[in-house]
Amino acid sequence: MMRIPLPVALAALVVAAAGSVLLTAYFKSDAPYVINATSLEGGQNMTVTLSYIPSKIMVYGAPSAWYSVEIYANATFVVPDGEMAGFTYSGVYRIPVQSGQTVQIKVVEARDTRAKIVVVRLA
Repeated sequence: MMRIPLPVALAALVVAAAGSVLLTAYFKSDAPYVINATSLEGGQNMTVTLSYIPSKIMVYGAPSAWYSVEIYANATFVVPDGEMAGFTYSGVYRIPVQSGQTVQIKVVEARDTRAKIVVVRLA
């Protein structure tokens, strides 16, 4: 009978488990991440890259202007409220907001904590 050394067996388990690791993201505060989009004209966009997925985003822009907020992350998002409550998005979460509104972001499952946020002025 041949024995496998303990370090080799443990290393094999670590390699096998590495492909299915999910991260739990904890948010540091309840305050929204504020994006200043006042300089954007209709059709223009801006991109912000973060090392975390924020739980709330507020777009500060021109009065009564509408913006599209797109959050790109290696995660699954769920719509927290409204008509689409419970609907899930994978990889990208898009929502239209008016200047001054706060977007609530609910992450169900994250494989990475980084996020890219693109804000586009709609009109």
